[in-house]
Amino acid sequence: MAERPPPPGAPDLEALFGAARRSPPAASDAFLARLAADADAACPAPPARRTRRILRGRLGVLVAAIGGWPAVAGLASAAVAGLWIGMAAPDLVLPPSVDGAAGAGFDLVDLMPGLGDLAVEG
Repeated sequence: MAERPPPPGAPDLEALFGAARRSPPAASDAFLARLAADADAACPAPPARRTRRILRGRLGVLVAAIGGWPAVAGLASAAVAGLWIGMAAPDLVLPPSVDGAAGAGFDLVDLMPGLGDLAVEG
């Protein structure tokens, strides 16, 4: 698009912008103080520092190596679930040949390795 010429009698905008650039308006000290007070009022207060209890000794080192108390809670939950599933031995977990429904000639104990099975080389 072609630029249109300014209407007759219009002020020269480039000269006005140049004058504004040469002498920028200065903010008063009262305005800057009000602006800083409003900014401080709008900022949230910093959260209170939480003190962390540090375990000393072997238990503290073990908990830290595992990943902290959330990891210990997850391991405890998994251990309880495994114990529950292992003690309950639901029919859906065991194949039909192990629980005796198919008349197999072996029991669950036959599937667990003994010391003799671990000592065999080969």
